[in-house]
Amino acid sequence: MKISISYIIPILLIELSFFSLSAQEKITSENGLKEAFETQVTNIHQEKVFVHTDRQVYITGETIWMSAYCVDASFHLPQNLSKVLNVELFNSEGKAVKQERIQLIEGLGKGQIFVSSDIQSGVYIMRAYTNWMKNFEHGLVFQKQINIVNPISNPDTKKEVQQVSKTLVNFFPEGGNLVNSLKSKVAVKINDNMGQPLSLTGVVYDNNDNEVAKFSTSDLGYTYFHLTPQQGKTYIARIARNGLIEKHELPKAQVSGIVIQLSSTQKGDYELSLSATKGTLTNGVNVIIQNRGVIQQITKLDLKSQSNLSLPVNSLKDGISQITCMDDRFNPLAERLLFKFPENPSSPDLKLDKTEYSKREKIILNLKDESLKTGDSVQVSLSVFRSERPNEGNENIISNLLLTSDIKGEVRNSWIYFDSKNKSRQDQMDLVMLTHGWRRFVWKDVLNKKEFKIKYPAEMNAPVLSGELNKNTFDKLPKSVLLNFLGKTSVMSSMDIDDDGIFHFELPFRLENKNVYFLLNYDTLSADQISLFSPFDLKYHNPSKSEKPWPIESKTYLEALNTNIQISQVYRDYNNINGTLPQLEKVNTHFYGKADYEYLLDNYTRFETVRDLFIEYIRSAVIRRRQKQNSFHVYNDLVLPGRALTMIDGIPIWDADFVLNFDPLKVEKIDVVNDLYYVGNSTYSGIINFTTYKGDFAEQELPDYLVKKAYHGLQQSREFYAPDYQNTTSTSNRIPDYRNTLYWNPNITITNKENLKIEFFTSDDLGEYTIEINGVTNSGKLIYHKSGFRVRNNLP
Repeated sequence: MKISISYIIPILLIELSFFSLSAQEKITSENGLKEAFETQVTNIHQEKVFVHTDRQVYITGETIWMSAYCVDASFHLPQNLSKVLNVELFNSEGKAVKQERIQLIEGLGKGQIFVSSDIQSGVYIMRAYTNWMKNFEHGLVFQKQINIVNPISNPDTKKEVQQVSKTLVNFFPEGGNLVNSLKSKVAVKINDNMGQPLSLTGVVYDNNDNEVAKFSTSDLGYTYFHLTPQQGKTYIARIARNGLIEKHELPKAQVSGIVIQLSSTQKGDYELSLSATKGTLTNGVNVIIQNRGVIQQITKLDLKSQSNLSLPVNSLKDGISQITCMDDRFNPLAERLLFKFPENPSSPDLKLDKTEYSKREKIILNLKDESLKTGDSVQVSLSVFRSERPNEGNENIISNLLLTSDIKGEVRNSWIYFDSKNKSRQDQMDLVMLTHGWRRFVWKDVLNKKEFKIKYPAEMNAPVLSGELNKNTFDKLPKSVLLNFLGKTSVMSSMDIDDDGIFHFELPFRLENKNVYFLLNYDTLSADQISLFSPFDLKYHNPSKSEKPWPIESKTYLEALNTNIQISQVYRDYNNINGTLPQLEKVNTHFYGKADYEYLLDNYTRFETVRDLFIEYIRSAVIRRRQKQNSFHVYNDLVLPGRALTMIDGIPIWDADFVLNFDPLKVEKIDVVNDLYYVGNSTYSGIINFTTYKGDFAEQELPDYLVKKAYHGLQQSREFYAPDYQNTTSTSNRIPDYRNTLYWNPNITITNKENLKIEFFTSDDLGEYTIEINGVTNSGKLIYHKSGFRVRNNLP
């Protein structure tokens, strides 16, 4: 089945309104189930985000370099829907210490977070999501652990000593439930209240104190055992920990029902076996298999002549498949997750000219991916950094998008399950599937045709400014409000208000935090009448909930990082340790475009009053006084001059006397536009705009009818700086170089046509270094590579 990925959101968001699914009849057929599933799951676009950071451990004063990938949640295609990504950094108390907004172009973004000195030592959670993602369950929101060390603020070890470690034991019968007289595989997951997995042994007893099973969890905290529950019996597990015996109850068995068992064949395929109690499910069972929100197959088993279903591995999609058993009325009975590893995980062909280097030696790195088809390409980000433990891994784009982004709960060290050297990874992964649930949708919502409502519009073209007017403060809610940005390149637009007082407005791409100004046309608007919604209003949830202690073996590594950054900060004027800001092309026009007349006042004799300016120099406009009121007018094709919209730095000024009393020595130029301009229901014959030297209203007080609000603009991405020791001055050669990240490039394009050569230099720091690459092709194939090299002294 071919799925269209045009989706429904462009239509939804043009109106920025709520969308609800039309009512449908109760599901009674396979086609009805498919239609409901596609309408409410497949065709409702969802996004996933992965953020590659240059490292995972930082010292205050350093920069966290980021490369973001926003992809379609079903096919992992880089998508061009959302144009903005929200990134936050939370401490162990759930408080955001950093918040940034990053521009996305064709699903790719780059940015940075400066680790300032006010950030305390500890374990932090980085979270990233688009505005559109806030409409769904928070499971798809990207989360990553970041470790930060502040040399003058050590972790609060007393807090951790006082914490009481509790044993958390969970039992997960395969398929969901224990059923009397039916043999079930029961998965076990044990961890403490700080989220750390525990390796423990337990024994299962019935209520007559008879031993029925034993189990021992691995270092990852998982294991399983088999149990056939009997009518009238209950079961507990006794687990030994710290010299004490703890008792934990198993789930109560159902009197009747169905049990599913999934097993592997010698050929590497899968077989699904179903067992049901007598007298139940006489009309058979429907087996639905879906992968990432797309139904792959629906098979009906009568259970009388067929209770097994063969699942060839080649028929399965990579990642998590959800197997759901339903009765003849399509009510869910049992469920099981299955994971298929990518058959040929893609890794670019990376070749180094050597494996060992000396100080400040050039490294030549060649990249190519011959697996790419003609016309296909891959966007990757590359980091080269000082290794803590060369063989240790981190969560990567494959482990995140194929595993952790699609299931509930936290999977510690998810990269372990994708390490080809891990011979037990298939069995370990199956235990993860047994102990975690699917989170993209809830079958109950699909079957009941639950309405899907849009609360947060997708930022499809630009950042969206959202807020509301306080209806209780208006006799009649206005239909629109004027929105302005003052400056030498100003913006003004009319913003529509819905019946509930809510507004959504696309802002121009701004590269720093700004103030936005609101006003009503010839009326007063107060600060308490308007409020802005924060783009970071997604409720925070940290699955770990508490800070994890620093590993003792990291002490030497952390001390080395700290020493390096202290040296680097001393010479930051030379080494650009926190990157450089690129020169951006400046926008030199206001919202009205090029003016018909531009008067640069420094070219004239300066006068002390605005009135004198218009008398002596301004020939395209005039000041008039009628009925003791002043007004500005412009000349156009009409015989008589027409009323002008008068502005200072792009802000409308309704009171002409305010403009006349403005200090002209603070005005750099005056623009005059003699075309018709409409503001709400008002029509103007032209525009007169006074622009100050800094575009800041000359730091004078604004009129009372203006309401100023701060909004969080887009971050300007910095460029990573790497020295070139072949083209440096003698002074630079004497500057110590102790960079903890040797090289960072967030935007590399690889094709199969030719080798891509990347060059950079080692520093003065000796030791092991890691090369890490994450990326995705334009056809949705995930890319990951990890290797390393060594820097030694006195190489021959």
